[in-house]
Amino acid sequence: MDAFKTVASHASEAQAEFAKTVKSSQTSAFDVVLKIVQEAESEEIRLEALGAAERMNHQNNDTNAKISNSNNETYKYISVAIVIGLGLIAGGTAAAKALSSR
Repeated sequence: MDAFKTVASHASEAQAEFAKTVKSSQTSAFDVVLKIVQEAESEEIRLEALGAAERMNHQNNDTNAKISNSNNETYKYISVAIVIGLGLIAGGTAAAKALSSR
Protein backbone atom coordinates (compact mmCIF):
# COMPACT_ATOMS: atom_id res chain seq x y z
CA MET A 1 0.00 0.00 0.00
CA ASP A 2 2.90 2.32 0.75
CA ALA A 3 4.14 1.75 -2.80
CA PHE A 4 0.86 3.08 -4.19
CA LYS A 5 1.06 6.13 -1.93
CA THR A 6 4.64 6.75 -3.05
CA VAL A 7 3.70 6.50 -6.73
CA ALA A 8 0.77 8.87 -6.20
CA SER A 9 2.98 11.32 -4.33
CA HIS A 10 5.66 11.29 -7.03
CA ALA A 11 3.09 11.73 -9.79
CA SER A 12 1.54 14.64 -7.94
CA GLU A 13 4.92 16.30 -7.37
CA ALA A 14 5.95 15.88 -11.01
CA GLN A 15 2.69 17.34 -12.28
CA ALA A 16 2.89 20.27 -9.85
CA GLU A 17 6.45 21.00 -10.94
CA PHE A 18 5.46 20.85 -14.61
CA ALA A 19 2.57 23.24 -13.97
CA LYS A 20 4.95 25.67 -12.21
CA THR A 21 7.36 25.52 -15.14
CA VAL A 22 4.58 26.18 -17.66
CA LYS A 23 3.26 29.09 -15.59
CA SER A 24 6.75 30.60 -15.28
CA SER A 25 7.27 30.33 -19.03
CA GLN A 26 3.90 31.92 -19.69
CA THR A 27 4.64 34.78 -17.31
CA SER A 28 7.96 35.48 -19.03
CA ALA A 29 6.30 35.51 -22.45
CA PHE A 30 3.62 37.94 -21.28
CA ASP A 31 6.32 40.17 -19.77
CA VAL A 32 7.97 40.39 -23.19
CA VAL A 33 4.69 41.30 -24.87
CA LEU A 34 3.99 43.92 -22.19
CA LYS A 35 7.42 45.46 -22.80
CA ILE A 36 6.72 45.57 -26.56
CA VAL A 37 3.37 47.29 -25.95
CA GLN A 38 4.97 49.83 -23.62
CA GLU A 39 7.84 50.67 -25.96
CA ALA A 40 6.14 50.30 -29.35
CA GLU A 41 6.59 53.26 -31.63
CA SER A 42 3.35 52.72 -33.52
CA GLU A 43 -0.21 51.73 -32.82
CA GLU A 44 0.13 48.94 -35.39
CA ILE A 45 2.91 47.27 -33.37
CA ARG A 46 0.87 47.64 -30.17
CA LEU A 47 -2.13 45.98 -31.83
CA GLU A 48 0.04 43.14 -33.14
CA ALA A 49 1.51 42.63 -29.65
CA LEU A 50 -1.97 42.60 -28.12
CA GLY A 51 -3.08 40.08 -30.75
CA ALA A 52 -0.10 37.93 -29.82
CA ALA A 53 -1.09 38.19 -26.15
CA GLU A 54 -4.62 37.02 -26.99
CA ARG A 55 -3.27 34.04 -28.94
CA MET A 56 -0.90 33.20 -26.07
CA ASN A 57 -3.75 33.38 -23.59
CA HIS A 58 -5.79 30.99 -25.74
CA GLN A 59 -2.82 28.60 -25.96
CA ASN A 60 -2.29 28.84 -22.20
CA ASN A 61 -5.93 27.97 -21.56
CA ASP A 62 -5.60 24.94 -23.86
CA THR A 63 -2.37 23.87 -22.13
CA ASN A 64 -3.90 24.22 -18.67
CA ALA A 65 -6.95 22.21 -19.74
CA LYS A 66 -4.70 19.44 -21.08
CA ILE A 67 -2.67 19.40 -17.86
CA SER A 68 -5.88 19.19 -15.82
CA ASN A 69 -7.20 16.32 -17.96
CA SER A 70 -3.87 14.52 -17.66
CA ASN A 71 -3.92 14.93 -13.89
CA ASN A 72 -7.46 13.53 -13.72
CA GLU A 73 -6.48 10.51 -15.81
CA THR A 74 -3.37 9.86 -13.70
CA TYR A 75 -5.29 9.96 -10.44
CA LYS A 76 -8.00 7.75 -11.91
CA TYR A 77 -5.42 5.08 -12.78
CA ILE A 78 -3.77 5.38 -9.38
CA SER A 79 -7.15 5.02 -7.66
CA VAL A 80 -7.98 1.91 -9.68
CA ALA A 81 -4.58 0.41 -8.82
CA ILE A 82 -5.16 1.09 -5.12
CA VAL A 83 -8.63 -0.50 -5.21
CA ILE A 84 -7.24 -3.56 -7.01
CA GLY A 85 -4.42 -3.78 -4.46
CA LEU A 86 -6.88 -3.59 -1.58
CA GLY A 87 -9.03 -6.26 -3.25
CA LEU A 88 -6.05 -8.56 -3.60
CA ILE A 89 -5.10 -8.03 0.04
CA ALA A 90 -8.67 -8.67 1.21
CA GLY A 91 -8.93 -11.75 -1.01
CA GLY A 92 -5.62 -13.10 0.23
CA THR A 93 -6.62 -12.53 3.85
CA ALA A 94 -9.96 -14.28 3.32
CA ALA A 95 -8.26 -17.21 1.58
CA ALA A 96 -5.70 -17.50 4.38
CA LYS A 97 -8.47 -17.56 7.01
CA ALA A 98 -10.43 -20.17 5.04
CA LEU A 99 -7.38 -22.41 4.70
CA SER A 100 -6.36 -22.03 8.33
CA SER A 101 -9.81 -23.04 9.62
CA ARG A 102 -9.68 -26.39 7.80
